[in-house]
Amino acid sequence: MEQTSKKPIRSGLPKYQVEMAGVYWVASQLCRHGLVPSILPRNAPRIDVPVTDIEGRLHATLQVKTRSDKQGWMVGWFKPGFDIHAGPRHFYVFVDLSTETISALVVPSRIVKTVCMSEANSWSRKLTRRGTQRKTFPVSVNLNKHTDLEQYRERWDLVGRLKSRLR
Repeated sequence: MEQTSKKPIRSGLPKYQVEMAGVYWVASQLCRHGLVPSILPRNAPRIDVPVTDIEGRLHATLQVKTRSDKQGWMVGWFKPGFDIHAGPRHFYVFVDLSTETISALVVPSRIVKTVCMSEANSWSRKLTRRGTQRKTFPVSVNLNKHTDLEQYRERWDLVGRLKSRLR
């Protein structure tokens, strides 16, 4: 379900505030769907929000990526050994704070891994202006390029569906 605010959250906020706004918004959405989120300390590796049911059984883990402008969501920096964490109970939540209506894509990690590794492979083949191989570069998810990800808009049920599998 989308949430409406009077004004979009502007990119003038410090990055950490934008990130935390996204994490807390995700936690509120999970609560609305009957799940129990826990917010981990900032910059915990690979997981921002573990999700349990009311009995405390682990449902899923989420990594939250938040944007406050219309650019893509930054996932990481490609470098030797770069990998995207993926697992059957791990999801990426891409929160968009750039419009008046806050919304999110709730995407299984295996899909994100496929998109990001494809993006990384195409970038790694491009040469720098000096004609040398790129060693590091940003990897992001951009809806302008990956319109197929729209099917995951507000798909909180994907996380909640795990609830019935665990019983």
